[in-house]
Amino acid sequence: MLRAYFDRSELPKYGIAVVAGYLSHVDLWDRFEPDWRKILRLEGLEFFHMADYVARQGPYKGWSDRRRLKVIKQLISVIDHVSLYHFATGLRTTDLDALIPKNQQHRELPPYGLCAICAAAGIMAWVRDRGSPSPIACVFESGDEHGGQIVDAFSSAKRKSDELDRRLLSWSFEDKRKIWGLQAADLLAYEAARQAVLNPGLRDHPVRQSLLRLLRRTRYDSNFLSIDALRKILFENGPSGDAI
Repeated sequence: MLRAYFDRSELPKYGIAVVAGYLSHVDLWDRFEPDWRKILRLEGLEFFHMADYVARQGPYKGWSDRRRLKVIKQLISVIDHVSLYHFATGLRTTDLDALIPKNQQHRELPPYGLCAICAAAGIMAWVRDRGSPSPIACVFESGDEHGGQIVDAFSSAKRKSDELDRRLLSWSFEDKRKIWGLQAADLLAYEAARQAVLNPGLRDHPVRQSLLRLLRRTRYDSNFLSIDALRKILFENGPSGDAI
């Protein structure tokens, strides 16, 4: 069985919403967890949170540059050894607002739910292209105020797509402080959102060096949804792997 960990990052100032994360086999995730925990334990950390790390606040306050670089490299190395596939899907909220008024988005696909189901559809397409019959379990952060968007988006998509219904085994919500795969996804979502500000689609603007460190070994698909892509998903094909 395959498991994907998702996290979101939003930059309201720029109207950017992103969902990103990692896919791998369940047995590889089982190997990942003790290695991730060991790094955190040696540094006196209960869990890893990218925004606090970058801001040098909380448990990261007072860390030297050398220590910061050492820890982030160690964490990325652990991810590299288990992840089969990195993914990120984002959009401009102003594009979505132009297609569906905000007060109606809860009845369609609001930003977080839309990014999440499109990311899941992209994972499904990647797995399908490799001829794998493995079902996919999707894991999100519990307690997130937008969690209801996930339930609505996934329930609706499974009703509309036989392949999504067949391949998406489950979606669940877990405590990020205790689930190491969610902490890894948090790291990628942070970087993907900030890259999206520079250039949606990662085509014209150089990729952030901090993001490049995360992309050294594993296949990475970044899908920034243009307004035309959003229109197609919302009003034509829906969020299938082919539609995005």
